[in-house]
Amino acid sequence: MTKEQRDRLENLTANDVRVPDYAVLTFAVCTDPHKGCGWGGWLMEGAFEVSPNKSGVLANGDHAMPSVNNQICPTCKATLFRTDSAQVFDFAGDAAIRMKPIAR
Repeated sequence: MTKEQRDRLENLTANDVRVPDYAVLTFAVCTDPHKGCGWGGWLMEGAFEVSPNKSGVLANGDHAMPSVNNQICPTCKATLFRTDSAQVFDFAGDAAIRMKPIAR
């Protein structure tokens, strides 16, 4: 990869990419019988784009978007167990709206 290609990719903004309409997160735990460490946290199941004509490949007709959803423990690298706690998160906009510092 050239420096120009790397710079272009590293400087992408939300205006340059397709932003998902919603994401699904599941609480996962590390309980591997051989090397489980007990870690627990939210795992991204995927990012999705609503398909107005329901022509997508998902059961609800929406489109899955490229996203990282490895089910690997960040601490010990064992396979995570996904609990029955999946939650859908609809996007409200740029993360900056939630990340503003609190005036103290």
